Amino acid sequence: MLRTASILLACSLVPAFGQFTTSSRDSNPSNNSGSGSPMEAGGVVTNSRSAPRLFRGGQIDRPVVMTGSVLLASGEKPLDPVLIKRICGASVTPEGYSDSKGKFSFRIGGGSSLAATMNASVGNDRPDDLVTGVEKTTIGLVDADPTGGIDLSGCSLVADAPGYRSAPIVLTRMHTMGRGEVGQFILTPLGGKVASAVSITTLEAPKGAQKAYEKALKEARKGESAKVAKVIAALEQAVALYPRYAAAWTLLGQVRMQEGDIPGAETALENALEADQRYVLTYEPLILLRVGQKDWKRTAILADFVLSFDPANTNVRWYQTVAFFQLGSLDEAAASIDKLQSDKQAAAMFPQMHHLRGLIYAQRGEFEDAAAEYKQYLELAPDSVAGDTIKQQLDQWETRGAI
Repeated sequence: MLRTASILLACSLVPAFGQFTTSSRDSNPSNNSGSGSPMEAGGVVTNSRSAPRLFRGGQIDRPVVMTGSVLLASGEKPLDPVLIKRICGASVTPEGYSDSKGKFSFRIGGGSSLAATMNASVGNDRPDDLVTGVEKTTIGLVDADPTGGIDLSGCSLVADAPGYRSAPIVLTRMHTMGRGEVGQFILTPLGGKVASAVSITTLEAPKGAQKAYEKALKEARKGESAKVAKVIAALEQAVALYPRYAAAWTLLGQVRMQEGDIPGAETALENALEADQRYVLTYEPLILLRVGQKDWKRTAILADFVLSFDPANTNVRWYQTVAFFQLGSLDEAAASIDKLQSDKQAAAMFPQMHHLRGLIYAQRGEFEDAAAEYKQYLELAPDSVAGDTIKQQLDQWETRGAI
């Protein structure tokens, strides 16, 4: 399997910059030009030893099964999968996807499904890398209750369908070995640029292609027993029968990325975007792939398209922020950080914003402000892998009288 950390950026305190000569307001997000700056940004790690946890380092023996459904405000069922996420404090966990009937089912306390692991914003072994964000370990953890339940108080479920909004479903204490109906998400389209979590190509796909796509989804939902080769074969059959099947190309790209086939993933995701530029589910995995390739200009363009209709997408905004920084657009990067920090949840998920803002101040020669940001970052991420480098830089500035 592809290790997500293999596509993250290595530590570099003061990167070199290129010029962001192409506006991020590009009207053609599928234009694949530009390679961006070759330099990389810093990564960090948060202390993960202080709190008991359910999803890292162990699973409970008796899981809770949750079921529900997703419906468009028009009364139609979304034909393409909608990702269901569980939010506990600043921790965001993808749980699974809805099926073609709009229904979803997942278990808390068991293994993650293949479908959930294919989500582009899933964490990794270095959860607060300068690119990917952080899962806080002392806020909103799910605890196994020794009396036979799981305390999900303070947690909620959300339907991640870019271009749509829906009310979250608030969770409480749940009994293990139970099956709970959590309710229904009603997806209402957002205003602004036209985009959809359902591709028109899905509606137009012939029955044979739809059947192959459903076969792939059914296999992916088997969880740990899912056979990846079977998923890939079914998706390849779907796109062979219908080359403009954006949803099938997108899922194929995600699976190939998980399997380490980056060229194959790139081909599939670009084919998806070419088939339907308004199909928003293609964008985040493609953005993550471009981040791994250090294609900062394309990252900024793709992110700008998503944010034009889904401005609350903090993952995508963070990717764009890093892209602006790498492209030398320091004012745009700083403005983007301001937007992220105005959101309490985003600020908790991305403490490395202080690291990045410190880098911006350092580039401008404003060393006292840079030092203040570095120190705040070290307080929030004391076990950062970049911590020693940052401390050395602070010592050098003090020795030289810069701060």
